[in-house]
Amino acid sequence: MLLSLLGFTTTRYKALALFNLKRNNPDYPGAYHFDMGKVFARVAKVSRWRWEYHKQFNFASVSQSLRAHLRSSGCPTLLSFGAIHKNGEWRCTHVAVAIGANNELIELLDPLGSKPLVHTKANVLLRTADWPQPVRVIGNSYSVNPRSEAAILRWAAKKAIH
Repeated sequence: MLLSLLGFTTTRYKALALFNLKRNNPDYPGAYHFDMGKVFARVAKVSRWRWEYHKQFNFASVSQSLRAHLRSSGCPTLLSFGAIHKNGEWRCTHVAVAIGANNELIELLDPLGSKPLVHTKANVLLRTADWPQPVRVIGNSYSVNPRSEAAILRWAAKKAIH
């Protein structure tokens, strides 16, 4: 999805191929942040990239960092965070494309979400809330683990050479 937003189109199978994966990968442990950044940098031809880590998912600091990236690059980026399945037991690090942010909302294109509604860009919203659940997820059934690490892919496009 992120590559499509940057002018690249891809299919699920082409995306799997970026990580040398097949259609079914039962033993695949998942991609590390570094691996995702490396693939993104190669395909999108970005000059500099790094993951900015937040010890916990503090909505204010994550949102502020996303806004800074969106302002400086003009492009969406990857956001990873701890997600908890609706059964309350299954936990994982989830990655989605952050396309917008303000003091109250983070807009995502989430691969676990449905197709965005007509005239909307995001299919999942993260909204600031109060404890015990300081982040409310709108558009999906998982919840955000506020005690888990969050990471934002900060990157800059290569300068055009004339």
